[in-house]
Amino acid sequence: MVARPNYTLDFSAPGYDAVERSGVDAAADADSPGPDVVLEARRGAVRATVRLGRLQTPTRLQAVDVGLFTEPPGDEALRSVNPDAAGDVLIDNLVPGRYRLRASAPGYLAESRLVVLDPDSEVFAGTLDLQHVSTTASAVALSGTVRLDDRADHAGTAVEVRLQPADLLLDVALTDADGRFTVRAAPDERYALRVAREGYQGVESLGPLLWDAPQERFEDEGGAPIDLTLLRNPIDGRIALTVSVEPAWLPPQERYARVVLTGPVSRTLEAAFDDGEAIVFDGLPEGTYAVRVERAGFTTASPAPVVLDLTSPTAELGDLVVSLSDLAAARLDLEGHAIDACDLAGLSVVDADLGGAILRGDFTGRDAACPGAPLDLTDANLVGADLTAAVLGGEAGVTLDGANLTGARLAGVDLRRVSAVGADFFTADLAGARLARGDFRQANFTSARLAAAIFVDAVLVNGVPAADPASAWPELGAPLEP
Repeated sequence: MVARPNYTLDFSAPGYDAVERSGVDAAADADSPGPDVVLEARRGAVRATVRLGRLQTPTRLQAVDVGLFTEPPGDEALRSVNPDAAGDVLIDNLVPGRYRLRASAPGYLAESRLVVLDPDSEVFAGTLDLQHVSTTASAVALSGTVRLDDRADHAGTAVEVRLQPADLLLDVALTDADGRFTVRAAPDERYALRVAREGYQGVESLGPLLWDAPQERFEDEGGAPIDLTLLRNPIDGRIALTVSVEPAWLPPQERYARVVLTGPVSRTLEAAFDDGEAIVFDGLPEGTYAVRVERAGFTTASPAPVVLDLTSPTAELGDLVVSLSDLAAARLDLEGHAIDACDLAGLSVVDADLGGAILRGDFTGRDAACPGAPLDLTDANLVGADLTAAVLGGEAGVTLDGANLTGARLAGVDLRRVSAVGADFFTADLAGARLARGDFRQANFTSARLAAAIFVDAVLVNGVPAADPASAWPELGAPLEP
């Protein structure tokens, strides 16, 4: 007797998990249907991007609520997530079907997208641009009055409307002749006002202000409308000064300092240039004021405080001088600028940035015009500097320990008795330079031009790489090793 064959049936479809049915007897089951086979759909995901039409920050993006609803939408979201700081959203592990993706946030009109999700797929629902209510027909008026106590015409006062608690600027309005102002706003947000008018006592922050729908106006927490009166400053105080930045050899773009006014009113001028122009702080109320002129790497000028009152509403401070004291801290841009040896006398130049500068004169302290000790340029940046007109050595030499002289021009320069431990002379031009009795331990001369350079009695650990075939090594006169 011949055995009847059994079969195994595989059921599959794109996006579904396959099902196998084994032991099927084709002859016995030919006329009778088998059990139903159900393929389970693989789950998918929905991506989207959220953007805010105004006042967008990473923190505000992350506060947006993105809900996924059935389509047609039900009352409650199936899933609710927040975007990341870039506004991107991912909702995964979703069964195939039709969904409605909805993004909403206080102060914005909600935006939604219909999403059809196939089995085992990922759908990008697009960008959900939430328009701030202030830019739409749903905006409400944030209105109020700001009057001046000594005028009939109240026009021209600046009123800043700022979103709270984020303290973001929504808009700026100017009052009209009656002191009225209006800004378009969102009814479900909280705001604060900042009011400023030269010669008057301003308001740093009035708020929070909330929308009262029955009254159709914004009010403070006590229910009062926006109605302010600015009092004129008792005096229209004024402080004037000029700034001088020394020394005179500084290039024009580096001749500036920071001017700080402190007192009942504080102001800062970040870059006051030494150009002879008067610096004026005006519209000041009475009180005691201090002025400070400062800059990193420079001395500070701080004259005695001045008192402004009805009898003395103005003060002239004259010329306030700040002087360079620490070249490293100042971090000046001196590329292409010529600097004489006496210019650096008395300054701290350790770790100074002299990259690309042109150095001239005797830096060993023997110049009668500015006698002193040899210059200490430890760890200085001299990349690309031109020192061909400089004297760095002789009976005493400058200190260049750890200095970076990559690409520096030193051809023919006197470097006798310098200390350049660990200095970097990579690609520097030392042709014809005199380096006798100098200390060059751990110095890097790789790719330096050394033609006719003289190293008599120099301290050289492991020798100097003879990168230039024209180097005058026979003239060394002493072993390379110490």
